[in-house]
Amino acid sequence: MPSKEPSPELPAYEAQFEEEAHLPLNGAFEHEQMDQDALPKDHASPNEVRQFISHVLISKRQLPVDHARRVAARWTVGSGLELRTYSASMYFELFGTEDGWILYREVAMISHADWRKKWIHRHAPGMTPITRLHFPENQSH
Repeated sequence: MPSKEPSPELPAYEAQFEEEAHLPLNGAFEHEQMDQDALPKDHASPNEVRQFISHVLISKRQLPVDHARRVAARWTVGSGLELRTYSASMYFELFGTEDGWILYREVAMISHADWRKKWIHRHAPGMTPITRLHFPENQSH
């Protein structure tokens, strides 16, 4: 009769937890690597949108990382297209009035800057440098 000694192997879920416990936390790395002025692409995954949201709250508003991640975690299924097209009221519903307004405003400003750059590059290639002074690309409002 074989002995019933406990197996030295951990159950699969505990072994996975042990492996994950030693993985580096790359939240700050993702934050530094992301282009701060780039909205996620239309087909961006919810995870990519959450990374963008965290990045905006940390880099543009200097909010604590844990707060930014809690706010970003409220984005569960939408893509980059939804991020661009949701109304202010939808942002308020998802993130609360204060964080929702901050995110809505930052997304709108980045979206407007992207549109302006595209317009200038599309319509201004033949303009002289003096004419381009009337359409500065990095004008802040």
